[in-house]
Amino acid sequence: MALNEEALQELKTELLDELVKEEPSKAQLAERLAEIRSADIGEVLEELIEEDEEL
Repeated sequence: MALNEEALQELKTELLDELVKEEPSKAQLAERLAEIRSADIGEVLEELIEEDEEL
């Protein structure tokens, strides 16, 4: 199921907001932002879910 552009942008914004809450270093934030921009959003979500399950 394809997400429309607006929904995709909202999801990216939400992911970035959550990432910033973790207070990463600038280098980590830049690396993660690059991953989010270049990765398929489904892959990003799967990775975040896996990280949550580890906690």
